[in-house]
Amino acid sequence: MQRSVTPATKLIDRSGAHHAWRMHLTTWILLILSPVALGLFVWLAGKDHAVVVDALARPYVALPLGFLVLISIWHMVLGMRTILEDYVRRPATFRALSGLSILFGVTVFAASAWALVQISLGL
Repeated sequence: MQRSVTPATKLIDRSGAHHAWRMHLTTWILLILSPVALGLFVWLAGKDHAVVVDALARPYVALPLGFLVLISIWHMVLGMRTILEDYVRRPATFRALSGLSILFGVTVFAASAWALVQISLGL
């Protein structure tokens, strides 16, 4: 059976193993960090605002949360790229949507990181 080659598949050929490796790496990191963050959120649920801000202001809490946000967004962008590779056939559309996906990820990370920095520094 012959493989169908479209202009978009020519852009992404030979990147499958590297892409799969990155997806698996981010999945394992998320499997480790997500329960920790969930435990933190459950512990902080119902606490006063001052207690929550004090907990999130500690570097050993804020840095893993920032890392969790970064890895989550990276995983999301990789997943969106997979979806685009599967369903978008025109190279120009693929590039435009890939760029928008990355821009969205960077924007969400910047907003999240800025919020964590504000809480951590008490701004």
